[in-house]
Amino acid sequence: MIIRGGINIYPIEIEITRHHEEICAWIKLKSNETKCQAEDIVKFLSDKIGFFKIPKYIRIVDKFIITSTGKVQKFKMSEVMINELNKNK
Repeated sequence: MIIRGGINIYPIEIEITRHHEEICAWIKLKSNETKCQAEDIVKFLSDKIGFFKIPKYIRIVDKFIITSTGKVQKFKMSEVMINELNKNK
């Protein structure tokens, strides 16, 4: 961790910037939760964490992409987002 002007900077934050990666959150709501929008998540987070930590892309899903053993397949979720973002260019 680097402390600069009283602010903590973690190496991972620098790496993300250097590699031009963006944060994407896949959010699965509990079945009894009311539906919410990405804007609701951003508003909630803006009071709790630094703006630079808030995901640029938020996707609310009914289920995660998982293996037959129930593990979340993050790489497949990443591929889905990359393809989706490339379509929107």
